Amino acid sequence: MGIITKIFLTGLTYAVLGALGLLLAIPPGYASPVFPAAGLAVAAVLCHGNRILPGVWLGSFLLNVGLSFSHGTFNFKTVVVAAMLGLGAMAQAYVAKLLIARWQPETWRHLETELDIALFMGITGPLACFTAATMGVTTLCLAGIVPPASFLY
Repeated sequence: MGIITKIFLTGLTYAVLGALGLLLAIPPGYASPVFPAAGLAVAAVLCHGNRILPGVWLGSFLLNVGLSFSHGTFNFKTVVVAAMLGLGAMAQAYVAKLLIARWQPETWRHLETELDIALFMGITGPLACFTAATMGVTTLCLAGIVPPASFLY
């Protein structure tokens, strides 16, 4: 399977998993406490390298464009916001890969001990997630979708 096909399939799978995750979203529907698409993005980058990152961007972009379309707010601004949110998702997967490469260069492949599992979950979960969350909330605030008073919420 070629890289273009892998990128497309990663994007499509990310969008589907993201849509499922957004079923638990906090209104207006941009933030979810459970988001399996982020896990897919990390796994894809760890297994296929940085060349798969455009698929993460594509999936996030398609998900957020679809979300704005379903909310009846599809316009140029929402396309730009979707593109920026895609960059945040892509950056999160990249940061997770960098952190794993730094702290678990080989053990992430096997995760045989409780410490390995806890470290992997801590790195790819809360630590790496700050990247997309920060970029996403900042983008949504700058676009006027989320009021500045809700930035920290």
